[in-house]
Formats: sequence, structure tokens, C-alpha cells
Amino acid sequence: MNARLIELANQAAARALVKLPSDDFTQMFADLIIKECLEQCQNVGAVIETMHEGEQARRYKAITDSCQKMIEVRLLWS
Repeated sequence: MNARLIELANQAAARALVKLPSDDFTQMFADLIIKECLEQCQNVGAVIETMHEGEQARRYKAITDSCQKMIEVRLLWS
């Protein structure tokens, strides 16, 4: 497991300890991973906007926005 996943697992474990027993570590860990993915989509979009300009920047930004929206929609379906 890479260092970032270990960090997210530790965060989920810490949150699970302070929440009610019905809160599920696995769900908290999954939520943190999904949040990380969404943040990475935003980060890539921001970098692309600084590296490109005009129509090319808009196209690339649209791709990263679509990626983020697809992740969010999948969350609603689960």
C-alpha cells in the first residue's frame, strides 16, 4: 500500500474511533479515497489551465471536469 493510502486509512481509523460504533471504517476509508480522487481531478484541471490557453485549455479542462462529474454521479448511484 502506498504512503497516501496508509495516511487515508489512518485518518479513517481515527474518525471511526471517535464516531458511533455503527460508523463503518471501510465506508470512511472509501469516502476519503473518493474525496482524494475528486481533488486530483481539480488539481489536474488547474495545472492544465496554466499550461495551455484558449480552446485547447477549455477542452482539457472539460475533460477533467467530466471526470469529476462521473465520479460524483457514480457516488449518487451507489
